[in-house]
Amino acid sequence: DSLFAKAKESGSNVDVTKQVKEFVDKYNGMVKSLRISDGRVDNSYLNQLNASASMYRAALQATGVSKNADGTLSINDKALREADIEQLEKAWGEDPSFASKVSEAAKNVEANAVSGMNSMIENAYSNLLRGYGVRGNYFNFFS
Repeated sequence: DSLFAKAKESGSNVDVTKQVKEFVDKYNGMVKSLRISDGRVDNSYLNQLNASASMYRAALQATGVSKNADGTLSINDKALREADIEQLEKAWGEDPSFASKVSEAAKNVEANAVSGMNSMIENAYSNLLRGYGVRGNYFNFFS
């Protein structure tokens, strides 16, 4: 039972709109974090997210969501509340949808971040090992 199936059955889009708001908050957080890091790869992810938002612009606007100049999203609460389940499902639930495209990009951002952290850890560990033995060992306080 999908969120959209339950909404169609109940005739209420309250749960769906709540999820859309949470998604938009997380999306905006990701966009802001990518902008702060300002790396080449992160800029590529920003371009992917902007392209997805542009590709689904009409579907998003039909649900009260619009893209800002800085790449973040804004919600018109009234339009979101008034969106019917089919409009919401088109933008946020069907595959492919804006949400599925962003989910793919987010997985790539996460994998890249994990890889970068692992690389930093490996470099720090390698530097530690390179220093070992210079003065005996790190536990020889008297040398």
